[in-house]
Amino acid sequence: MKKIKVILCLFAALITVFAITACNGTFDGDFRQEATAEEIEAVTADIKAATGDEGTAALTSAQDKALKSEMDLEISVNTTGESNTLKIEAVQQSALTADNKLQLKSESKLKVNDKSLEVNVYSENGELYMDINGSKLKVGTELSASLGFDASAIAEIANGLEYVSEPVDELTAYTTQQLADAGIKVYIDKSDEFTKIKYALSAKAVAQIQDVQEVDIQLKNYYIIVVLDADKKLYGVKVFCDFTVNNGGSGLSMKMEGSVAKSDDKIKFDSFDDYEEATAETLAEAVKSLSDIFSESL
Repeated sequence: MKKIKVILCLFAALITVFAITACNGTFDGDFRQEATAEEIEAVTADIKAATGDEGTAALTSAQDKALKSEMDLEISVNTTGESNTLKIEAVQQSALTADNKLQLKSESKLKVNDKSLEVNVYSENGELYMDINGSKLKVGTELSASLGFDASAIAEIANGLEYVSEPVDELTAYTTQQLADAGIKVYIDKSDEFTKIKYALSAKAVAQIQDVQEVDIQLKNYYIIVVLDADKKLYGVKVFCDFTVNNGGSGLSMKMEGSVAKSDDKIKFDSFDDYEEATAETLAEAVKSLSDIFSESL
């Protein structure tokens, strides 16, 4: 429960998260044979070398590869007789131009209880554009600099991919022995192009990640897939989970499928002709609608 409360606070505080997705083929593989202790030891070392101290943040945009992300999340939190539900559907692409300018296309649909919001954020050739529930604004560099405003942070709040990065970063920090002690089964699909590692989590492991007792977990499915390329660099991660936590008078149910990976897809933008030049006032009003959706109950 602690992690969920922390993540919900991240939304309200506009804390940045990285974002990025992948086509299904990136994560398809033959995961029928459980890996041996020696195989797990080897891939654990490879993953640690690939992620270092950065974790999933080691996945970054480059000039030769875009990053794509996809998130489908539904989470319900019940505390002291009050129930709150958060839903996120998001797709995002990011890349760098030849002169290292960020290209960003982030489109998200959010729903908190009965309130809905669409948040679209774009960056093309150094220009920032926002569309929050039909309020279309072009955020000039002078205005954003004077306010210390980063439109990409708005995109990162809306995409929900912190729910992917947190469990992956925690799991990839495990040693081989810790994986075994937590009852996590490991499967490896290896080819000339990719090494794909699938972690099938037990209720004990989920309880550790969620910081609750194992007896409080009702687990339907929870797995994480980490993909390394031929050079053993981090190429993508995916998380699928479906579980419920009942902890005294509070409870949590969570179903999510989210992924992050490099991609050869090119980013295509629609016209920005109908976007108005933002002022400090119109920008504040647009951003307020994002914070308001979380304020009453979260």
